[in-house]
Amino acid sequence: METDWRKVRRWLKGFGIFFILIGAFVIVYDTIYSLPDREGGLMFIGIGLVLFAVGGMIRRE
Repeated sequence: METDWRKVRRWLKGFGIFFILIGAFVIVYDTIYSLPDREGGLMFIGIGLVLFAVGGMIRRE
């Protein structure tokens, strides 16, 4: 069975966007409630950007 790379790319990009949105929510939440830990949000955004980039780099051979 051959891998459907379009689905793999779609899932990776979807998870990337999901993690970016979680990171943005964490940063906004920490800012509103004056919590000192905004690095967690940046970590989620970083993971999301990596997943989105990997999803964009995959090419079908």
